[in-house]
Amino acid sequence: MTDPRTSTCPNCSSIVEGESAGRFCGTCGQDNGRLRLEARGVLLDVLQNFVGWNSALVNTMRGLLTAPGQMVVEYVEGKRRRYVNPA
Repeated sequence: MTDPRTSTCPNCSSIVEGESAGRFCGTCGQDNGRLRLEARGVLLDVLQNFVGWNSALVNTMRGLLTAPGQMVVEYVEGKRRRYVNPA
């Protein structure tokens, strides 16, 4: 008899067992909690990825326009996470 808490990961086809079955794959880390795509979920994911990436761009542009010297000093001092890499 198969365990009802066992499933197969749709991403890497490995077997996911136990309480985490159907949620996260231990092999590839994919979240398998919601397999059905909904327009709202897709839109929120796209927006979150865009805003997350864009915040560095916004911080860089704001720094270049308002206080370029301070932004360059912060970047040279190692405070680079908030700014877009110039390379």
